[in-house]
Amino acid sequence: MPPANTHFAPVAEQPNCKNRVGPGLICVEVLSGIPQFVAENFGSRVLQRANQAARLEIDRIEGYDCFIPHRTLTVFIDSVARQAGEHHLGLRLVPYLSFDRYRIWAGYVLGAQTLHEALERTKRSVGYHSFGDRLDFSISNGSARVCYFSTNATDSRYQHEGFGTAGVILSIVKKYISDDWVPTQIELNFPKPANSPVYEDIFGCPVLFDRPVVGVVFPSANLTAKRRTPNLPPVTIEDLSRERLEPCTRDSLMGAVKCYLRTQILSGRVDLDRTAFALDISKRTLQRELNREGFSFRDLVTLTKCQRASELLRDGNMRIGQVSSLLGYSSSAHFARAFRKHSGMTPAEYSISLT
Repeated sequence: MPPANTHFAPVAEQPNCKNRVGPGLICVEVLSGIPQFVAENFGSRVLQRANQAARLEIDRIEGYDCFIPHRTLTVFIDSVARQAGEHHLGLRLVPYLSFDRYRIWAGYVLGAQTLHEALERTKRSVGYHSFGDRLDFSISNGSARVCYFSTNATDSRYQHEGFGTAGVILSIVKKYISDDWVPTQIELNFPKPANSPVYEDIFGCPVLFDRPVVGVVFPSANLTAKRRTPNLPPVTIEDLSRERLEPCTRDSLMGAVKCYLRTQILSGRVDLDRTAFALDISKRTLQRELNREGFSFRDLVTLTKCQRASELLRDGNMRIGQVSSLLGYSSSAHFARAFRKHSGMTPAEYSISLT
């Protein structure tokens, strides 16, 4: 189990996804439970190869509040589908995609007393889950339509995520109505796959393809439905903000690089190839952009590791040798030199200064 404080120096600040210039990023919680599902249904080798394809050990970080590029999510799911011969993997995953898995974001959204308020909260806070995506809903002629706009929808491998997105929206609504509730119709923003199952039988309602966005349509009268689970602990938008990475730092390539370095540190392996691959740019372009900001890749990795080391030492639950090993240093002496260069103190001196 990861420690309770799994974020990096959070700041309470509202997300702003307008005029986004950085790569799309999504909280790794979107894959919560999926590695276990893959290992149990298709075998550990499929999971291992999917990690290799994504160039990130997904199963090692799924319990943390960290972010991955949308590309990493897409490559991981597509690799599983190809290896397992599951052309409709996203559809198969739908029953497992409970919104409860999104932890603090779910706590904030599902703390709403009515479905209408829950959807308003989802719309207001989606930037804390996926930077670049947005959710909206509208009411017209007795129908409510919840729409999800994904920054990754143009990817040819998107259909698995599209099915999953519809499944998560359904999960939110069912928290307020009933587990066997079905919508009026499902709308999906990709062509109908060849050799497809009968989607209407699976969703229990008409399914339309080639729509502009993923959408779930249902009677607007359902919006007044009250939460079925009483007495949930209160979670505010400020709680959510503090628990997640600063949204304002993810709106540029540099911000995305720093964010993904933190994720790789949690996974236990950091390298330039993986970073460039995840952000869908060449190594040369990545190095050029970092140089423009006054960093080399190695310097930025060291800085990020030392920031994490400071947090772990302040937390007080790990010895210096454990921190060194966790961050991938070959020896405590190597770690001490890097930390002293960054902070002006050795890890031991820093620990003493905290007492």
